Parts: sequence; structure tokens; C-alpha cells
Amino acid sequence: MKFKLAAALAAATLILGSAGAGRPAAASPTLGPLIAYGDWLSLRPSEADLRGRVVLVDIFTFGCFNCKNVTPNLRALYRKHDSRLAIIGVHTPETQYESERKNVVANLATLGIV
Repeated sequence: MKFKLAAALAAATLILGSAGAGRPAAASPTLGPLIAYGDWLSLRPSEADLRGRVVLVDIFTFGCFNCKNVTPNLRALYRKHDSRLAIIGVHTPETQYESERKNVVANLATLGIV
């Protein structure tokens, strides 16, 4: 639950922080807490890797029908803007089954994500 809240706050900070597009880069919100937290299934990006890119944080769970339906749209968006876009998926399990790492890995592989 603590991670869900932290992820939601990080995403809200990113959304709210994007409102002032004319601000200098130094005033932009940081992704440090989100990047530093948890168990990454792919390479953990550094803030330098993300600098100058739009970062989309997708908070999802693999068992959610609607979350699965977003994947093709995210993939198309990334193909179109890959040099300017980074997508970070934050898995927030709702059930015990979704909480088990082996199930997360298997389902993300099925979706072609990891």
C-alpha cells in the first residue's frame, strides 16, 4: 500500500509539474524516489537517462482488462516518439496472485513488455 501511494504521488507530481512548460529544467519535478524504489524487471533508468524526455508513468496491474488494453496504445505512442518519450510501468497488484514475482514476469512476457 505504501508503494501504491508513493507511485500515485510521483505520477501526480509529474502531471502537475508539467503544467508550467515554460519553467527552467531545474524547477522540474524529480523522478528520483520513483526510480530508487522497488524491484525493477528491466534496467533501472537513471535520471540522466530520462533527462530531456517526457516520462509517462503507467500505473497498472497485469490482471486488469483495461490495463491490458492500454498496452498497444502505449507501444504505438512509444514507436512514434521513442527518442523523446520514456514509459515507466509501475505494477500495483490487487490480488495475492498478482503480487507474486513469477506471475508478474510471466504475464508481462505474454504482453511482450519484458
